[in-house]
Amino acid sequence: MKNPFLKFLACTLAIAFTTHSDALAKPKRKKNKKKRPATKSGHASELPTIENLGKNQLNSNGKLYFVDERTDIFVDGEDSEFADLQEGMQVSISSRVKEYGRNGEQTTYLATRISARENKEMKSDKNAKNSNKKNTRR
Repeated sequence: MKNPFLKFLACTLAIAFTTHSDALAKPKRKKNKKKRPATKSGHASELPTIENLGKNQLNSNGKLYFVDERTDIFVDGEDSEFADLQEGMQVSISSRVKEYGRNGEQTTYLATRISARENKEMKSDKNAKNSNKKNTRR
């Protein structure tokens, strides 16, 4: 290149492309690790509990769920029946709307799957009672 302007232009373009090539590249995605609030006994402590049991219905988290013969029920990971459920158990319920509440009535749900387990607080209370019984027998 004999022309000094062309030399200058070539150097300028070379510098521009090498320094700004990172800006033209796609930005790297950061792994978004959501910070979850620490709870006393883990995430399971955030599960709602069974508040009330009826003949073929239960209340949990302020909602009324009906249970029929097609509802899958699991207690502590094992296949169970509605009679095995107890008030105070932690529960996860999959459901669909049975009837929408009208004129201020409560919406009711038909449970399709219920996974329940004994509440950790209930377990610790029972363990404490059992240990007190053992201590008093001495």
